[in-house]
Amino acid sequence: MLLWQLFAFFFLRVHQEYITAGFRETLRLYPAVSRVASPVPVDTTLTAHRVSRNHKDNQHPSEFEVKIPANSLVVIDIIGLHRNREFLSRCLQLRTF
Repeated sequence: MLLWQLFAFFFLRVHQEYITAGFRETLRLYPAVSRVASPVPVDTTLTAHRVSRNHKDNQHPSEFEVKIPANSLVVIDIIGLHRNREFLSRCLQLRTF
């Protein structure tokens, strides 16, 4: 085994969690797919959570239902979800886990 191969092996073993965190964070900020769509074959009711804030910046979650009629197309905006400042105050900054 060459010296550089040995160095690369130990470097990757020691820093594997940082490399993985950097990879995941890159995919969060720049996902490979920006939106995912799926048709809904039957009438569906989803229970969702809404987070509202009061003047003291306290969060109060509340449940509500969303009715989705049959043959609708549901689209999830992945970029919008991962860059929503309501849930992540520092959503465009690099985070370490």
